[in-house]
Amino acid sequence: MPRPASLAAHLPAINRCANRFVTRLAQRVAAPAAEPGAGGKDDGHSGGTGNDGGGAGFDFFAEVGSYTMAVVGEVAYG
Repeated sequence: MPRPASLAAHLPAINRCANRFVTRLAQRVAAPAAEPGAGGKDDGHSGGTGNDGGGAGFDFFAEVGSYTMAVVGEVAYG
């Protein structure tokens, strides 16, 4: 498979990964709001987890890491 000659040629793959990432984040953020009393309160100073200890929360940095690896995989291997 020939490799694209410019970074712009990789944008469709990067956009696919970004769209999946945003969809996944939206689902994770909406989940605590859908469950009354789930404890998903975030005061913006909780270390980025979005969790006050009473709910499931999620690790934003792990999500960003997964996104980064998905982009690298898409660009490198298609």
